[in-house]
Amino acid sequence: MKSRFNNPWFRHGAMPCFIAGFVAMSLTQTAAATNYAQQFDLANCGAYSIKRFGVERRADDTNGNWKSVYLVPKDVATDRAICIDVSGIKDDNDEPVFGEGDEVRIVAHIAGGERVRCDSTNFPNNDSVEPSSGEDEDHRRRLVMKGTSFNNNGCRSIEYRDVLPQHECRTWGAVRSISC
Repeated sequence: MKSRFNNPWFRHGAMPCFIAGFVAMSLTQTAAATNYAQQFDLANCGAYSIKRFGVERRADDTNGNWKSVYLVPKDVATDRAICIDVSGIKDDNDEPVFGEGDEVRIVAHIAGGERVRCDSTNFPNNDSVEPSSGEDEDHRRRLVMKGTSFNNNGCRSIEYRDVLPQHECRTWGAVRSISC
């Protein structure tokens, strides 16, 4: 019977390095900072037109399910972007729809009929950001869509940036030209 120490993985130290790397990755993911955004800036770099956008919410009162909040009926062609500010959305009682602990995501409705769900993020509140970080509590999440109408058109996050002025990012969407 061979000893496990004759195994090349153990002899050359690869297995202990693999285990140490896996543990480090696991700790990094759980210790990562939570991201917050109230503005969603989506760039259409795909070979299709996006006909409208849905804004969805997931919170304690939705039992962990995504609930559609409203639709933004804007047509965003290739090489165009839209910025949607969800902080101004109100319910029938004129109360803000999004609050502490809520998650937000954008759903892009492609002209060919497909729906693409973007990565979700947390809605900011006064306690979202540590005062020592020097960061503003309001953030903009930049997203991009690429591919064709039937292939690889996922909506993925690129980065977080400072908020745009109100005239460039609105509740019902502000569309502008970009270069992909």
